[in-house]
Amino acid sequence: MNRMSLRLRKLIDRCAARLGYGRKAARTQVEHEPSEDFWDAITHAGSLVIDCEFCGRTHFAGLNGRGYYDDGEFEDLEHKAERSPDQYIGHYDCDSISFGTLNGKQAVYGCPCNEVRRYEDFIWHDRSLIQKYLRARAERELRRAEQNAEEAGVTG
Repeated sequence: MNRMSLRLRKLIDRCAARLGYGRKAARTQVEHEPSEDFWDAITHAGSLVIDCEFCGRTHFAGLNGRGYYDDGEFEDLEHKAERSPDQYIGHYDCDSISFGTLNGKQAVYGCPCNEVRRYEDFIWHDRSLIQKYLRARAERELRRAEQNAEEAGVTG
């Protein structure tokens, strides 16, 4: 294993531990919300009802009440929220819940689990190493593309 691969393996292991994967990791509640900069980078869509795949909570928009829901759907969500307020969260200040995808999971803007913050903290803490990796990877990919272009007889 070359030096860059070994360093990348260590980075991945550290990331996994911080995100709660692996034997050594102990999951704790994330106290601080992700920054608006990080949310802006990952959110890309909105929905009336969306599940946070980091914690399993269901979020639903309620600004316009029943207007956009199927018959009985909004009332059912409100009833569930009354019974399980930590599991079903109504957002009565918006008509769409913003979400994005991070590590293949839906992340819901404003979810109290704040799990997205673990990723933000990891990226920021190890930004120099990540920059080095991205630079080296981009250079390698560029060399490969130039070689493929040369082999195909494409000049530019």
